[in-house]
Amino acid sequence: MKMYYSLLCPDCTKALAKMVNAGVKCEEMVNVTNSMKELREFIYFREEHTENWEPLRPNRSIGVPCFVLDDGTISFDVEDVLK
Repeated sequence: MKMYYSLLCPDCTKALAKMVNAGVKCEEMVNVTNSMKELREFIYFREEHTENWEPLRPNRSIGVPCFVLDDGTISFDVEDVLK
């Protein structure tokens, strides 16, 4: 699993805490506010999968936390990761 997140985002910090409490670890974690390289990676990924972000647009959500599950499924809900 891969996770795109930001430590500036309260939803991300809550998701990270839930994952730690459940003992769930990510193979790869990308902090989108850590560097321009990581932000570019996230923006490129988002542009490749615009259909996943369309439902988030009305709420002006950036789309983090974003989980890319091992089967390629994209989720914005930590509960999908904890299953």
